[in-house]
Amino acid sequence: MRKESTFAAFKGMRANFYRTLVHQFLATKLYPVCRSDANKQAGINELGGFDFGSAFVSSTIARLLVSLATYPLDVVKTKMMTEVAHEFEPKYNKVGSSLRYIRSTEGFPALYRGAVFRVYSLTLQALAVNGAYKYLVAEQPES
Repeated sequence: MRKESTFAAFKGMRANFYRTLVHQFLATKLYPVCRSDANKQAGINELGGFDFGSAFVSSTIARLLVSLATYPLDVVKTKMMTEVAHEFEPKYNKVGSSLRYIRSTEGFPALYRGAVFRVYSLTLQALAVNGAYKYLVAEQPES
């Protein structure tokens, strides 16, 4: 049986790097679109004041969409990191081949297994931030 080398601790780093690149790119593209749409629905023009509600909704929607778009790369990263080295060739070598392997053997839904919990956690985080903001605004003395 083959033993793991020191580099086994870095398995999945390439998948994480690609996920971060895609995540940041999509976030910078989606947030302004979501923000302008939320401003239009709130009746605020682009040069108008800051509306926390529209900013909150738009950032939450953008985070959810970006997280769901990059979730398959998180699945690949996890599978790469948890794969045990055996005598045979590892199944999860590269990001692209790992995505194809998972899709062909386990089906497309396997790439989103566990995504519901990500959506729940992002929603709870957003609610906590919104609650903290409203509390701090209410506690601030008027001048």
